[in-house]
Amino acid sequence: MRAQTNSWFSNFLLRVGDGVEDVIDEDYVRIPDDMTIPYIDEATSKDALINEMFPSFATNAHSS
Repeated sequence: MRAQTNSWFSNFLLRVGDGVEDVIDEDYVRIPDDMTIPYIDEATSKDALINEMFPSFATNAHSS
């Protein structure tokens, strides 16, 4: 879990829970830009997301 190893992310979650993080229309938490993947087109953005979540996927795709 990212919150266990990343103090910035843990602090972000605490700010959300405490109600001090930026919100949109009082219903949505604003996700910081450095936590998002910008949309370019469907294929490019999907590949960027996969590469971010699974950085060694191409190398380990066939490893059991």
